[in-house]
Amino acid sequence: VFYRPLRQVSQAAEILEQAEDEHHQIEHLLMELQTTSAEKASWLESLRALRAVLQRHVAKEETELFAAARSVYSTMEAEDMGMRMIAEKGRLGMENPLAVVSRKVKELME
Repeated sequence: VFYRPLRQVSQAAEILEQAEDEHHQIEHLLMELQTTSAEKASWLESLRALRAVLQRHVAKEETELFAAARSVYSTMEAEDMGMRMIAEKGRLGMENPLAVVSRKVKELME
């Protein structure tokens, strides 16, 4: 929904490829975190890797990709798209995977 129209903007094409690769990395790491005991050393390593990928991904989106998006989407279109994405996640019953990881971290801290 968000990326498809941006593919038409040449400055966004490479950023989109990297973003999609990072999305796959994030999904993989979240799956590892959800299926691994938080007491294992590999869980903490995966958490650190997730943090690094997320920080890099967000920084790149905020500085480069959103600038390209402003040339494609109006403010109204962007707000509408955000609302549709939130509604779709709710319709699908998707739990925020970061909330799952956050719960595990809190459990470790207790």
